[in-house]
Amino acid sequence: MAGLKNGVDMAKEIRMTDIAAELGVSTVTVSKALSGKQGVSKRLRDRILEKAAELGYELDQKKAAADFLHAGLLVANRSFMDPQSCYWNIYQQLAQAASQEQVGLLLEVVSPDAQAQAHLPMLLSAAKPDGLILLGDFGKKYRRMLSESSGLPMVWLDSYGDSDAAACILPNNIYGASEATGCLLDKGYRQIGFVGSILVSERIRSRYLGYVNALVKKNLPVRPEWVLEDHDADGRPLEPEEFALPEELPDAFFVYDSLIAHRFATRLRMEGFRVPEDIGISCYNDGWNPDGFPCYVPDIQKMAAGAMIMLRGRIRDGKARVGKLVIPGELVQ
Repeated sequence: MAGLKNGVDMAKEIRMTDIAAELGVSTVTVSKALSGKQGVSKRLRDRILEKAAELGYELDQKKAAADFLHAGLLVANRSFMDPQSCYWNIYQQLAQAASQEQVGLLLEVVSPDAQAQAHLPMLLSAAKPDGLILLGDFGKKYRRMLSESSGLPMVWLDSYGDSDAAACILPNNIYGASEATGCLLDKGYRQIGFVGSILVSERIRSRYLGYVNALVKKNLPVRPEWVLEDHDADGRPLEPEEFALPEELPDAFFVYDSLIAHRFATRLRMEGFRVPEDIGISCYNDGWNPDGFPCYVPDIQKMAAGAMIMLRGRIRDGKARVGKLVIPGELVQ
């Protein structure tokens, strides 16, 4: 009859997580040690190998490498560390999905300078991941450098990628923005502006197209003076007091992002307007909507899980054609 050995049930198959728990190290560290990868000292590697043998783990390097993969996550967003930012919320979901898919997640936030100069990510040389997830909108020069230099399977999350054939996981930007703008139309608003710098990212441009689509379906004009910037010339998101308001304001605005909607509503209130009594707002909710504006909510949990599954498949078969997968969300009023 099987019993316990050092607190581990020997009747079950020993996994890397069991070895990690015994030694008080991460599963990523155990995976590197068992598969012979760099990043683990000789002393710690020997301890891990000894513990694996003691617990009866099958010391097969090919099996170890197959059991656990390492994904590099590159994030193109200067506000990533803001706990209200959409990419911080997506990262949290990615971390959960990575654990479920037996994938170690290695994070690097790419600065605007690193993008502009097309510097190779540090994690490619330091950690040697099996594949990459790219979160956000990277510049063309940086995308080309990654495609030519990394030699790794890649999945683009919340971005259209480096080519038409790129593997991408996308929220339903155009449809969602059209639906959220439609909320304002259903409430009787006919003069509706847009808040978002459309030249900053594909994400903003796609949501602008959804806003335009909603107005065109009602035969309403898109007035350029009511399309407001939310970033400065250097690509930095504006603070509430920095938003420039037109002399004549529309009755309502669709804002491409819920965090920006909160900042913009603060700007309107600073000018004495009541929101939504005087000026209505709807938005695309990327994870933080303290004002409770009508919004379209993407399913970031499914996006994150889809990205991990897609990357694992691409690592197993680099020639697999996967294309672009659009994940639907829901309208919340």
